[in-house]
Amino acid sequence: MEQRRALLRARRKNKQSHEVEDQRIKDKVDMIEEEQQERQAISEDYLRKMFKRSADADGEETKEEKQKRLDLLNEYLQDQFLERLSGLLTKQFTEKEQMIKALLSRYMEARLAETAAIKANFKLDLDKLD
Repeated sequence: MEQRRALLRARRKNKQSHEVEDQRIKDKVDMIEEEQQERQAISEDYLRKMFKRSADADGEETKEEKQKRLDLLNEYLQDQFLERLSGLLTKQFTEKEQMIKALLSRYMEARLAETAAIKANFKLDLDKLD
């Protein structure tokens, strides 16, 4: 009966440590998402400032100036898209890696607890035979 209680305590302890690990993973993913949102907001502000027409601008832009601004915008948007994609892939990789580590840890701890309980039961049975 005592071994059963010890096994249940070990399972409870493992479950609590897994919940803490899951929360840590969620916090890490949230931090990455927040960082990406901040980068996007900074990028949007930068674009607005860069392409804002000045009050003292007289008349129309020339075609060369327009083309130059459009090329710059296009290049910047491409870089921004690749950066967002890179951030997304990094977030997914981090999340999956941490989840795999947590899963492996769970199975190892559960196996260790079960093995320890079985050994204790066999030891009691051996002692009863002697």
